[in-house]
Amino acid sequence: MSAAIDAFWRAAQAAHPGLVGPFAVKRIGTSAEICERLLALILSGQKTGTFTLPWLHGRHPDWIPRTGGLMIYIDFSDTPRALIRQKTPEFVRYDQIDASHVACEGPGARDPKVWRDIHWP
Repeated sequence: MSAAIDAFWRAAQAAHPGLVGPFAVKRIGTSAEICERLLALILSGQKTGTFTLPWLHGRHPDWIPRTGGLMIYIDFSDTPRALIRQKTPEFVRYDQIDASHVACEGPGARDPKVWRDIHWP
């Protein structure tokens, strides 16, 4: 664990007494620009959910969504930016994702067709 993540975790525990791990660390987005855009939406409360790819879980089993799971999101400089607690994950096939699933996405991605156009590539 990096010193920055360790300090971030200790600050979170100081701000929220009783907060205990474990936690996972994850970078979201495929570029620094996308990562910053997603983090801004998360931190502003406009994006309240996310999606993951099951084949990543073999390499990163700590990324498997779990009710109550903690995740520290880092940016492309490996700076911790957000600590989230996962609510109840729902496992849905890509072709079954509908408007109720993408309602948690940021503005512009809450339409299933738009969401698919963004995520298919």
